[in-house]
Amino acid sequence: MLTGRVDHSCDGQEWERRVSRVAIDTCVIFKAAVRAGSPHALLVVDHFHVVQLTDAAPTEVRRRVSVQV
Repeated sequence: MLTGRVDHSCDGQEWERRVSRVAIDTCVIFKAAVRAGSPHALLVVDHFHVVQLTDAAPTEVRRRVSVQV
């Protein structure tokens, strides 16, 4: 995890190996890119996008129910 300073002394492959966690939004393209570059890294969804999905869920359910009625 970055602690305020970035170590630029390692090459690209070494940097990718050292990445342990990656925070992304829910886009599958980002997930695929991280998996290609750092397959061992733990993927987490950032707080903003979790809240955004949580807020959108009731609206989506309401739309589906109103179409069915």
